[in-house]
Amino acid sequence: MLPQDRNTYLCDVSPGKPMHELLRRYWLPAGLSSDLPHPDSDPVRTTLLSKGYVMFRDSAGTVGILDENCCHRGASLALGRVEEGGIRCIYHGWKYAVNGSVLDMPSIEGPPTSGVRQPAYPVREAGGLIWVYLGPSEIQPPLPHYPFFDVSESCRYIGAPLINANFVQVLEGAIDSAHLGFLHADVHSRGVMAVSGDKPAVGQVKGQFITAKAPRIEVADAPWGFRYAALRDVKDADGNPVTQARVTAFFLPFCSNVTDEGSILLAMPVTSEWTIHYHVFWQEDPETGPAKLRQLVDFLGWNDPALQARERARLVHDISGTVGRGDNYRQDREAMRRKESFSGMGNVVIEDLAVTETMGAISDRTLEHLVASDAAVVRARRALLRNAQRVASGEAPEGLIDGPPPIAGQGFVTPEKPWQSWFSDWGGSV
Repeated sequence: MLPQDRNTYLCDVSPGKPMHELLRRYWLPAGLSSDLPHPDSDPVRTTLLSKGYVMFRDSAGTVGILDENCCHRGASLALGRVEEGGIRCIYHGWKYAVNGSVLDMPSIEGPPTSGVRQPAYPVREAGGLIWVYLGPSEIQPPLPHYPFFDVSESCRYIGAPLINANFVQVLEGAIDSAHLGFLHADVHSRGVMAVSGDKPAVGQVKGQFITAKAPRIEVADAPWGFRYAALRDVKDADGNPVTQARVTAFFLPFCSNVTDEGSILLAMPVTSEWTIHYHVFWQEDPETGPAKLRQLVDFLGWNDPALQARERARLVHDISGTVGRGDNYRQDREAMRRKESFSGMGNVVIEDLAVTETMGAISDRTLEHLVASDAAVVRARRALLRNAQRVASGEAPEGLIDGPPPIAGQGFVTPEKPWQSWFSDWGGSV
């Protein structure tokens, strides 16, 4: 249970609130590079942490992110014209460069008034995403170097559905290993048989989440967040009893690495009640990667038209007419009665959407009854609350990563080789 005042402190990302002030200290995903497909393409309105911005790509191909409302009279620049090196407001014609400088003030005689600027923010493009830093310029951190920055576009897939739920409950679903044997029983009953071994790169035992539904959770803190292992007693490919560890890395502010197979999730808050959940998958081998990626995307159901409609909703912040409460998330009760499906949905991402949204846009955590398998969820809440308080008191937040983010892992463990020994990037004691 979390008291209501702490739940509000945790979930409210409005400007001026502690969580808003924390999150803007990190580099945030603002959208996909493909949202601005070519120089002078149409501008895109985006909402980040309950504040409106406009993204545009100028004539040279450089992306700018500015406050949405024109500093002249407040009209939306998302209605503007992108032309000849800048974006022009359609109200009085003021034109701005990607850095916010005024290029033209046709409503006055002479050159633009000096000292007038449209608020603009540092932007980077990497890994198919547009990243923005909204915090104080004098303490701008480096952009973490995600491994998917280094692969070709054909070896990378990004899913980005809009979810009517607070970012914390979206994040909590991503780091909750205990639900895999129930909510995702359909897909995990078709898991991949792996060769026995003791390295994190060793894959899944078939049906591990189905046969061992009550994992033992172990958590180890790190300066960037924590790793936790879900330990399950299963049998390897030869029928021998083994302990399987599925290790997830949570790193601030809302990121998770949930598998050793090239996957990072980012629960980006649009407002306190809406989240874009970026799922990034990649393969490093340029020869075999594209085929493996297509197989994974198909296996997880990203090609489902209903889910693709949710992704298109990201740009308009409107999920009406998409899979959701209106059609009970497309749940097939007959398939459930025939024992052909546990959830009746048959799609991992839609299953997650359903349970996350039906908690309410902001879950009432005063009604919870947490158990041992919720240890990682509790640890993530504590990390966010602690760091919001750090920033509020004038301290730097934790988890400003300079370099690659922490990795996850999966494999078999023994008393002599615990899962913690797989990793060397703790940055502190285990």
